Amino acid sequence: MLLIDGGIWANNPTGLAVVEALTLLNIPRTEIEVLSLGCTHEISDFTHGGSGELQWARRALDCALLGQSFGSMGTAAMFLGHEKILRISPPVSKGRFALDSAKGIDQLEALGRFEARKGLPELTKRFFGTPAPAFVPSN
Repeated sequence: MLLIDGGIWANNPTGLAVVEALTLLNIPRTEIEVLSLGCTHEISDFTHGGSGELQWARRALDCALLGQSFGSMGTAAMFLGHEKILRISPPVSKGRFALDSAKGIDQLEALGRFEARKGLPELTKRFFGTPAPAFVPSN
């Protein structure tokens, strides 16, 4: 049996969440507002980086993950419209942070706080203005 990590096929699950909300949960699209939080995105240049097999494999994986994220956001936008989706995922230089490393955690925390302050007016208007009804699990 071949298994694949969800971070590969749904690295950005926004589109899947919208499809699930519309189909499985039967939430009317007029009642859906999406806040999509990313974990930063690296500015990529797929034209540079060497020509060996390993470099091409890394670029191919980066390209696939980026493509999945764009596709996910496109799926969500097709169902709801761009105006119903707020994506926060600040750009960072390539190699600035590593997934399995705590190096730079202070800078990452500062970036998160900065992005929260920057986004607060829009977040307040769209998501924090009125309390949401209590969640009731579906059967």
